Order: sequence, then C-alpha cells, then structure tokens
Amino acid sequence: MNLKKHRQTIITYLEPFGAMDFTQGKLTKSEWDGMEVPDSHEEQEVYELIKQGFHNVNIVRNSTQTLLQYMKISPSDEMHAHMYELYFKTHVDQMQEAFQLHDFKTDTDKKKLVKKADLIRIQNTNSNLDEQKTKIYEFVLLGLLLNLLNNKFPHMYSYWRDYLQGVSERKRKRAPPMPDAVPSRPKWMYFHYSICLLRRNSIEHINPHVESFLNYVIALVENDFESASFVSKAHEHVEKNEYVFKCGDMKLYEHQKQIFTVFKTDATPKLVLYIAPTGTGKTLTPIGLSEHYRVIFVCAARHVGLALAKACISAKKRIAFAFGCGSVDNIRLHYYSAKDVIRDRRTGGIRKVDNSVGDNVEIMISDIKSYKHAMYYMNAFNPLNRLLLYWDEPTITMDYAEHEFHALIKENWTENIVPNVVLSSATLPQQADMAPTIMDFQARFAGAQVHSIVSHDCQKTISLVNKDGYVQLPHLMFKEYDKMRASAAHCRKYKTLLRYFDLREVVRFISHVNEKKLWTSGRYAVERHFSDIADINMTNIKEYYLELLENVQADKWGELYAHFQDSRTRMHPSNVNITSKDAHTLTCGPTLFLANDVEKIARFAMQIAEIPECVMDDLMKIIDHNNEIKDEMEKLEREIEDKMEEGNNNDKDEKAKDKKNNKKMDDMRFSPEVRRLQEKMDELRRQVKWGALNDMFVPNRAEHLKRWAPHMTKEDIEATKPFTSQVEPEDVERIMVLPIENIWKVLLMMGVGVMTEQSNSNKTYTEIMKDLAQKQRLYLIIASTDYIYGTNYQFCHGYLGKDLSDISQEKIIQALGRIGRNKLQQEYSIRFRDDAHILKIFQESATAKPEVVNMARLFSS
Repeated sequence: MNLKKHRQTIITYLEPFGAMDFTQGKLTKSEWDGMEVPDSHEEQEVYELIKQGFHNVNIVRNSTQTLLQYMKISPSDEMHAHMYELYFKTHVDQMQEAFQLHDFKTDTDKKKLVKKADLIRIQNTNSNLDEQKTKIYEFVLLGLLLNLLNNKFPHMYSYWRDYLQGVSERKRKRAPPMPDAVPSRPKWMYFHYSICLLRRNSIEHINPHVESFLNYVIALVENDFESASFVSKAHEHVEKNEYVFKCGDMKLYEHQKQIFTVFKTDATPKLVLYIAPTGTGKTLTPIGLSEHYRVIFVCAARHVGLALAKACISAKKRIAFAFGCGSVDNIRLHYYSAKDVIRDRRTGGIRKVDNSVGDNVEIMISDIKSYKHAMYYMNAFNPLNRLLLYWDEPTITMDYAEHEFHALIKENWTENIVPNVVLSSATLPQQADMAPTIMDFQARFAGAQVHSIVSHDCQKTISLVNKDGYVQLPHLMFKEYDKMRASAAHCRKYKTLLRYFDLREVVRFISHVNEKKLWTSGRYAVERHFSDIADINMTNIKEYYLELLENVQADKWGELYAHFQDSRTRMHPSNVNITSKDAHTLTCGPTLFLANDVEKIARFAMQIAEIPECVMDDLMKIIDHNNEIKDEMEKLEREIEDKMEEGNNNDKDEKAKDKKNNKKMDDMRFSPEVRRLQEKMDELRRQVKWGALNDMFVPNRAEHLKRWAPHMTKEDIEATKPFTSQVEPEDVERIMVLPIENIWKVLLMMGVGVMTEQSNSNKTYTEIMKDLAQKQRLYLIIASTDYIYGTNYQFCHGYLGKDLSDISQEKIIQALGRIGRNKLQQEYSIRFRDDAHILKIFQESATAKPEVVNMARLFSS
C-alpha cells in the first residue's frame, strides 16, 4: 500500500467548504463520524412530531408543565382543589384584595382525600418549587394576570405596594412578584393578548380554579381591547412576545400538513411543487414521508444531505448513501439499515456490512451524480409506486446559462422511473411557469396528479436595509402610485417575501393610514380586519399592510409617500466598516458577507480594522518563524513516510504487500530511525510560537467596543448583544502553521473566515473553517453567492456586495434565506450595498427568469 497515494486519496474526497460545496465524491471518515453525534432532546422531539405527524397532521405537542404534571400527580377534582388551596389561593386572594375583585367565587369545598404517596411527592418537590415557578403554567398565567391588572388599573399600583409592605414576611414571600413599573396605559393589552393566546394552547390538567379566575378577569377587560392601538405596538407586543413563544404549541407547519395529506395514498403518480420559506422544515419533511414511502433524497449541496442524515439517525430512520457512485456497488448502508452483517465474535460489534442488501433502507441520500444508481438500487427492493424522489433545491445552478451539473440534471430527469416526485425549494418557479415540466411528467406517468403547495409561514422579521442605512419596503421605495401597487401585487403573489417586511415600518404605515382614514373604503379599517384577538399575528398584519397598499386613495399617495420619506430614521450605519465602527450593530450571531470579489472584501475588512504597523510587524515575525518550522516539519513528515515505505518496495507480490502491510507499518513505526525523526518532529512542534491579536482588534470584544463604540453603556451592550468570535488558542496554534497567505491567518484570529479558491486550496484550513462555522464561533464569513447552497449555518445578519450585478431575483431570495434561521425574537438584518438588488426583490422581473428558462429546458425529456 502506497502511503502517499493513500493520503492523496483521502484529501481528494475531503468536502470543500466554501465557494462551491457541490462535491460529488464519497463520504469521508469525518463526515461519517459527524453524523453519529446525537442531536439535542428538543430536536429529537421535533423529529418524533414529524414522524407521527404523517399519520395525524393535526398532532400537537406542548412541553409546558402544569403544577400537577411537574409533580407527576394524577389529576382529580379533589387534587385540583387541594393544590389550589395549597399553592394558588393566596395569589388569587391577594389580587382580589388589591384590585377589589370581590365578585369572584370558586368552589373548593371538597373533601381533600389526598393519597399519602401524593402528599410525600408534594413535600419532596416543595423545596425546588420556587425555582420552577417561572416555567409552571399556572404561575406564568397568574404572573401575567397580575401585570394585566396593574396596567389596566394603574391607580391600584400603590395600594398593592403598600399591601405587600404591611403583610408578614411569610405572606410576602408567597405573594406574586411585584408587577412591572407602570408603563404607558396600552401595555395592559400586551398581557391580555398573551393570556388569550396562551389559553388556546394544548396544555392538559390546568387547575380549573385558576382557570376560572382567569376567565373572570378576562371577561372584565376584553371589551376595552382596542385592536388599532394594539397593532400599532405589534413589534413589541407580537413579534417580541416571549410568553406566546415560550409556552407555544409544537405542531407541523401548514405546508407539511398539506404534503403529508397529498401522499397519504400511493394510488396514482404525483408531482408536487413544494414552495416554502427557508428554515421552515422542508428538509426534514422526508422523515415524515418515509413513514409510508421509501424516499430517495437528492441534493447537489452535500452539506444539506449530511444534515438530513444526522437528523435521520437521531430519528431512528434507516438510511443509506449514494455519494460519488460509479455503480450500485458504491452505495453504502448505515449500520441501522444493515440486514446482513459480519459481527466481531468477541465484542458483538459490526465488522462488515453487506451493502448489496437494501431491504431495510427507508431513506436513500444521494448526490446529483449518483441518483440513477440510487434509483435502481431502491427499485430492486421496493415496488415503484412506493418510491418517492424528493429533489431538494432543484434550482441550484439554474441561474447559470451553462453549468457542469446541467447535463446530469437532464439525464436524471429523462431517465427517472420513480412515479412520485417532490421538487422542493423556497424559490421554485410557480406552477404556471413550469408548464413544460408538468406536461412532460404527465406524458410519462399516466394519470399523474400535480399538486402545488405554496407556504409563507412567517414568525419573524428580517429587515432589508439599503446602502444608506434605511429600511426598505414598497411604500418607502415607489413614488409612483402604479408602481407601488404593482409591487404590492408582486409581494402578494410571492408571500415568502412577507418575512422581509420590517414590522416596525409596517405598523407605522398601518397606524398613519388608519388615523388619517386614507383607505378607499371603511371596510379596510384595522378594527374590521382584526375582529378577533387571535387574528392578530405577524403574517396577518403584513398581509393587511399589502391590502392597504392596494386600497389607499390614489390622490393622497404623493402626500403619503412624502410623509414617510421625511419621517424615516436610519436603522444602521450606511457604510460597511464591519471590523471597526459598525461592528457593534452586528448582534446575537454571526454575519455572512456575499460578494463576487471575496478577496477584495477580505482585504478591506483587514484594512479598516486599523491594526498598528508595530502590532502587525510582531505578528508577522511570529508567523514567519512558524512558516519556517512548518517547512521543516513537512520535510520530516516526508522522510518518515519514505522510511515507512522502504520495506514494501522490495516485495514484488502485491497481494503479499497488502497482507503484510499493517504489520510492517507497526514495525517501522517503532524502528529507532523513525522514532528519532518523530522526536525531532515533536521538538519542532514545541518551537511553534503562539500568537494572538489584542482584544482591541477583535470585533466586539470589550476593548474593541471601547475603541469603536465608546457611546455604548454596559446596559446597551447587554440589551443589544454585539456578537464576537470565539477562536480558541488551540485553533490559533493550528492556523499559525498552515501553508496559506498570512492575511488569512490574521483574519481568522479576528474571527473572520474567508471562502476563496486560494484559501480553500488548503484542506486543513477548510476543515478548521467548517468546524468554527458549525459551532457559531466565527464573527464573520465572507464568501461567494454559491456558498449559500452549501450551508444551513445560523446567521443573524447579512451583506450583499455591490459587485453582484448579475445575481438573479431567485438567488437573492436564496441568499436572504441564510439569515434568520436562528431563534425567534432576535434582531435580524440584511444590508444591501446596491439598492438595485432590493428593487429586484420587490418588483416583477421584466425578463424571463434564468431559473424558469433552465428548468423548462432541463426538467423535460
């Protein structure tokens, strides 16, 4: 066995992480190992919900616990009465006294025959109860109720405060906490809204006496609720509502319900056009579909397939892989899927899998190159009507006039024999634009049904910011009335754009139009649109905004447009000093900067960091020293390899070589000569100098913020959470000896990763970058637009460079989809260096979209 040749083979199959993550090669050992790391308990709960959701699309789960659930006690009328008297009555009585609610009565006069085992359980959990009160459902509701009453009846606040001062310490300790300081009067509606939505959740065994008091108070105040006033504060009261999201139900997305319903039977062939925003679970949908079908999941972006594989393993789904296959013999089964295996006699562990037996495979994960082999393999063990091709992101490379994948895509579609197909993408062309593909499918599969599933699930706001730092929306962009209405119609057609409507600006527009009554008819008034409190959510508010745009008085538009131009405020700085004075605006998570000339942006980021020459000189001396060490280590490594191969070269019998190879390798590894060289290698490693940048030059470290954002107080920093990198000393040590240009080393010390052909030519650098990005430890990644297809990493902010002149509308939306895949209730933004790109989003394309043209050409036989 030739070690150098073997080493090169491993490198060949390493996954490039950057500009083109479309490798059609076999899986590496690190990729296999990475899939075996189990996902969190919360993620596994999601997978289980999706599996069960295929059989019951209305499934609902809620992990919020009531007091009985927390204590693990069976419910009964007697137990509810006992728990109310023991834990809740004091809270209710105190609120009744403080806010003069003497009309409320509840009957707990029941014999409290409580089992001794339950009494012991109550005593055992009492000690930790105070710590858990913020999570237990009844206490959350009572806390909200107290805040509602305090804000609804602010004149009672001092009474409540004085009451608490007058009672004993024991009673004060058991009382509900002091409510928030009295804000503006409409704040009570925030708590009323929160309670009303929480009451609709699927939480079992809530204490009926607490619920009775809740209903009593809600009935007192609900007629005073003003939808117009509440909607005007929607950014705070709806989008940032921590209670609704914290205790919310877990259920399927609407698009998942639709696709599961479509595939409940396999009587006829089906083509499903599956359009839903990024980050809403499309890639996990095959886990549910595999409950009934054998799924072949195909995606050009390797990373996406590996992410699904990891989820499948955590979900206990049996999977196989077709990556870089030249034939079906190259298909590999995961251990869960193996039917015929050879086990170790001593340990019982699997030593060898027969990959030719695929009876158990539920999901085959394939790249573009290997699809046909995966298809024939799966068909060998399953009837065609039980197979389903799930083609993820078929629009990848469709923005190019020519691409090496195009021939593969055409061949796969033409030779496909699977009669059930899902084309899944946030930017898939609409059904009307896919007539050639649809007609071709129906011609090849008799009786085929075509289903279009279009979703616009929207639970967050990702603001689009122009080059001058202002948020952009249709009413802020189009001075001409007709162009504004055309943009509104375009957004209504592509409702996935709703997530990019800044909610602050949306409600400002809604409030002004309603206040001045600038709609064409009173039926467009906000009160008429939101007649039920449950109708007030982010999606409905943004849809109402579009309705107002289409029905605002034409003769008032010029005045309205001028008003908002004059009153708008800058959201973010207009420049792009991402490593200096603008860094503090990049909050909560990493940032992605997309550009054609990646190297230019990287050098600019280095330049504006203003690292003093003396600091750079010292750093360069360390790097130069380490480069010399690195050269010496490479020479030694080659010597060691040569020594270890010497014994093999004299053996003419290749089979004998292979049999004896492992033993010879062990013998050579411990030979005096090799041992001496290895000791010398260790000595060189000890001479590597560790270098690090001062925190003053690492974006958003404390010293950096003092230098570039001196106006920020400690409270400002805690509130906005400027994001910084976490590149550890051991990472720096690995980086320092890499054979890459020095600028990439310095940038990585700053927490900036760069995806260029030059930087990605070094596989070790690529692996370090991949690991740091996966763990959210980089502050900024600078990459080309093709990088978007290879990552599901969580970015909170993004930049689109001004050199992306040829980028298509669909690819912009794909780029936008990389941002905001993280938690709810964080600040997200996408900052455009060229306003023409925002116009592309909010206007119907005047020419045929390249994705539409290419799909019509390639997805047709």
